[in-house]
Amino acid sequence: SFQAFSYFWTIADVNDKPLLSFIYAINHDNILEESISVVQETPIGEKVTVERLDENIEKYHPARYSEATKRSMAQNIGSSWKQSGFIVGKVKNIRTQPEINYQVACFAYLLAYLNGARGEFIWNNTGVKALCLNESRLRELAFECAKRDLMQYQYAGSVTAISFNNLLSKIGINAI
Repeated sequence: SFQAFSYFWTIADVNDKPLLSFIYAINHDNILEESISVVQETPIGEKVTVERLDENIEKYHPARYSEATKRSMAQNIGSSWKQSGFIVGKVKNIRTQPEINYQVACFAYLLAYLNGARGEFIWNNTGVKALCLNESRLRELAFECAKRDLMQYQYAGSVTAISFNNLLSKIGINAI
């Protein structure tokens, strides 16, 4: 996954690098991953509170952390979402939706693929869910990736086929 990250880092626009870093991080940090639902369920324009993130940590890890540790973790999680553009504001922490381009989406799809997800299961992968996009938009971005030869994407009826043969070869990753 780091080879994939390095490749996308070199081709990405400077504005997309925080999103790439976030997708990489959320695929490797379980507590950050567990916060996806908090951000997704917060309507755009509403406040994402540290208390909700704190409660979410407690939900998944009851009585595991002290109040001070949970608060610090919740603040750090909020900061990660903020740095990637899903939350804005120094104090209010308002939920927003950053512009996700085909390269960022492709990186999320590729990590899902490298983690063993195939077909429809790619849409439910951690990094892809963290993009906070509906399935229709995810498919549009997949089509854009395919047009630019970053991935092979086919969708007919209820069957989705996604592969990365050309990209994996280009990056130097043995096919899975």
